[in-house]
Amino acid sequence: MIGITASNKTNFVVDKNGLIAYPAGAVVVLYNPKNNSQVKFFQTQNPKPISAICFSEDSNYLAVAEVNFILFYDIFYLNLL
Repeated sequence: MIGITASNKTNFVVDKNGLIAYPAGAVVVLYNPKNNSQVKFFQTQNPKPISAICFSEDSNYLAVAEVNFILFYDIFYLNLL
């Protein structure tokens, strides 16, 4: 996946292990800078651009929000990576 649609600081997050999550349209890309590779992609339920991303404290979950006329959110379980 090439590209990023981050428009503010809530669109780019790093977990406690250094894994980076960033939006690319309606897709979240997980990137590992330690080995310079994209680890995983998550497609959201709604095709609107992503507004905010947040890792849980234990880095097992990733919350993704999209705002249009109503709020849409997805929570992805990451422990299987």
